Amino acid sequence: MFTVLLICGGLVGFYLLLRVTVFQLPKCKSTAKLHGKTVIVTGANTGIGKATALDLARRGARVVLACRDEGRAQAAVTHIRRESGNSEVLYMHLDLASLKSVRSFAENFLKKESRLDILINNAGLVVGGKTEDGFGRIFGINHLGHFLLTILLLERLKESGPSRVVTVSSMAHSGGKIDFDCINTHKDLGLGNSTLALLMLYSHSKLCNVLFTHELAKRLKGTNVTCYSLHPGAIKTDIGRHSSLWWQLFMAPILLLFFSDVESGAQTSLYCALQEGGNTGIGKATALDLAGRGVRVILACRNQKKAEAAINDIKKATGSNDILFMELDLGSLKSVRAFAKNFLKSESRLDLLINNAGLVADGRTEDGFGIEFGVNHLGHFLLTCLLLDRLKESPAARVITLSSMAYRWGKIDFDSLVATKDLGSGRYSWQFFQAYCNSKLCNVLFTHELAKRLKGTNVTCYSVHPGVVKTELSRHVSLWQKVFIEPVARLLFLDPETGAQTTLHCAVQEGIEHFSGRYFSCCAVEKVSAKANN
Repeated sequence: MFTVLLICGGLVGFYLLLRVTVFQLPKCKSTAKLHGKTVIVTGANTGIGKATALDLARRGARVVLACRDEGRAQAAVTHIRRESGNSEVLYMHLDLASLKSVRSFAENFLKKESRLDILINNAGLVVGGKTEDGFGRIFGINHLGHFLLTILLLERLKESGPSRVVTVSSMAHSGGKIDFDCINTHKDLGLGNSTLALLMLYSHSKLCNVLFTHELAKRLKGTNVTCYSLHPGAIKTDIGRHSSLWWQLFMAPILLLFFSDVESGAQTSLYCALQEGGNTGIGKATALDLAGRGVRVILACRNQKKAEAAINDIKKATGSNDILFMELDLGSLKSVRAFAKNFLKSESRLDLLINNAGLVADGRTEDGFGIEFGVNHLGHFLLTCLLLDRLKESPAARVITLSSMAYRWGKIDFDSLVATKDLGSGRYSWQFFQAYCNSKLCNVLFTHELAKRLKGTNVTCYSVHPGVVKTELSRHVSLWQKVFIEPVARLLFLDPETGAQTTLHCAVQEGIEHFSGRYFSCCAVEKVSAKANN
């Protein structure tokens, strides 16, 4: 009996831990005010859409609730006006199952409203049947209606820029596929009206949302309109209100125990609509500190949009304008060489090279190397070598390479390197982690050897363990791995600012030159294992 109670207590404790970590979604921390700006939210009379509209109204935006059901929409308008104190909340009729209605909405909006700053494509449902135009209802409402709406309003968005298009997708997109034969023959992404078939159609439509956002961003490059798709989380909404009674009975306890409320579900939509800046982690925290010290900082990143957003954040925080972006994809040796060539042409000096980027993921680089080995080590190896002469020209230059205490579990398998252009193989989680450990051992060994070869020059080098830090390092891992990692990370891991301190110590501390080649942790030299000195 005691054992049963102990097990039950453990399960309850684990559930409560998940409830306050994994199932407690983060809040959008933006303090942005939206007075004078206009927002459209589709499907805003209930659920995530209504919670999103309420938050935006509280920030002073003029909010248009684009909904099909006038009675529910007007009730939502009344509630949002009362709760926000903002009278600039109105309803406009929009039935996403009718392309005629979409066109009518766009025409009315463009006549009445002089600007559009944020378009939030939020509405969605899981239901069988066909739209007014003969398309599958899920395909038509979740994707086609929003597709047409966005296109029709695009010019107004451009005129009002900087503006944003936010489309609520779902992690269900990972199970979706696009069957063009089915679209051509049935004007739908699949067939069937069973619960399972409808869920698959929902997944297909959510994949359409992601693909649409990806392509739209490419076509809008160079304009002042940006776009984002998102997964709101596992949220209790009435999206499944059309499903069978038996399915609703089956889902009720799962929704009660594991799904979050609609206010939590609105947070990612709000983040994409409001947040200034997108880059996070140790690299950004390091750049922020150095910029505050008056250093000219170059963010060498693959994603230009996120890098430029980070630059804006850093400029606002520090008042420095001497920060710029240069494109660098460490998964491409061609890109590394191009970056070095551009840097050497445009920059007359280099005092600090901080090899910070890293990831845990599956796949291959452009050159066929294992992606963790290629990005975490080879890209930085080549980058450092190509910039070494410029470093030597500076009076006291330093190279800092972020390793990890995980190097202790690493090994260098030369046979595997020759056979597979990687330091390991396999697709299980522990094999990804082993490959990461191997790459971190490479970082330590590289720093150790580089220091020996640079002895007598004015360049010193250091490898560092930043601590166990909450970053986006594991953004490519599976959902189940995140369920395991997230509660541990929230409870025990350091924030990126704390994680940047050992890097900054090695970058700016005077009198550590005689420790060149050594491994630092917690802002102090730490003895490494024998394999890291081999």
